[in-house]
Amino acid sequence: MDKKLLAVLALSALLFSGCDWIREKLDMPTSKQIAEKKEKIIAAQQAAVKKDTLKADTLAAPVKTEAVYYVIVGAFNSDELVLLSMEKHKGILQEPFAFKIPSGLKLVSIGGYQTLEEARAAHQQALKADPEAWVYKKR
Repeated sequence: MDKKLLAVLALSALLFSGCDWIREKLDMPTSKQIAEKKEKIIAAQQAAVKKDTLKADTLAAPVKTEAVYYVIVGAFNSDELVLLSMEKHKGILQEPFAFKIPSGLKLVSIGGYQTLEEARAAHQQALKADPEAWVYKKR
């Protein structure tokens, strides 16, 4: 009886102590596979944190309060689509920025202007790069 108990304890110790050979034979993940999976999870979490930080920084950019008219290149509900649009429209006029309007949509703008004439001139330039650009008047 003592030998059986000792054998069961020894087998349990080998099985649960991390012996990779036994784990491999029992089709369980080895310590190397577990470490690789942990690294992947950590990398994915770090990438998500970086993306969220970028999103928060980008979407929190202040709207140019002195501007009345904006050249708009997109209106979205999704933060991810806002970021994609901002990346797509870099270098057209000004640095793209986003702001939220009362309806809840987030507008992506590539320029803010004091007068309608300035906005229309910029809009004509923007139409060459994005035929769906339009002018928005801040309320």
